[in-house]
Amino acid sequence: MCQSCHCHVETVSHALVECNRARKIWRYSNLAEELRGVHRCDIVWMLQFWPRQHAKVEGAEVAALLWAIWKARNKWRFEGKKENPLRVVANAEAIILRIQPNLKKLYLLIRAGDDKSAKQRMFRDVIEKDLFRVLRDTWGDSLDSFILEKVVAVPGDISYEDLGIKNSNLKEEMYRQIDLVINVAAITKFDERYDALLDTNIMGAFQLRRAMRESGMELDSFNFDPKSIDWEDYFLNVRIPGLLIYVVK
Repeated sequence: MCQSCHCHVETVSHALVECNRARKIWRYSNLAEELRGVHRCDIVWMLQFWPRQHAKVEGAEVAALLWAIWKARNKWRFEGKKENPLRVVANAEAIILRIQPNLKKLYLLIRAGDDKSAKQRMFRDVIEKDLFRVLRDTWGDSLDSFILEKVVAVPGDISYEDLGIKNSNLKEEMYRQIDLVINVAAITKFDERYDALLDTNIMGAFQLRRAMRESGMELDSFNFDPKSIDWEDYFLNVRIPGLLIYVVK
């Protein structure tokens, strides 16, 4: 019996797709819309045939999400630790980036005044963190040059028009080469001023979408549908508890 929903026998398909806990995670993923049309939840079919039958479904994305759900399930079952569905989706996206062999270049928009400041902040706030320990152990002293070859630190601001990018040549290069956009710029503090939240969380997404439209990129790449979010679950299990913990003290 499934220890999460207590309604069905816990088969692999149930644990990874059919269970309410798993379904919440799928709803927050990029595959939420495509999953609605799936009437069979056989894992082998999802891995082998689903990507072939649907142009927007990548096999690596399916595999990464299934693996992240499985790890979250085991963490809850054996350690008693429940992970937020958004965190599970983020873990899956991290796996995709790590195993993607065709990633030529990553443009990282950083709030900074110039190229030098952007690079310094990228290394200080990102590359030098423990998250990159495995890569540093693998690449050693060559990691920094490898990062500079693959990652371009772009000075700008997501809340500004044209994303605050002043270098027109760099902007044209980005628009010409980018085929996937991931927006991770957001303020998550529950006691932040609303004008700051509006600038980053709302206007940032607006300016990003505008930049994509003006660059001629497919808007499907934005890949966000507010209807895919379980808003009741968000407010009851994320927003309100956060306010009680961090604001109402």
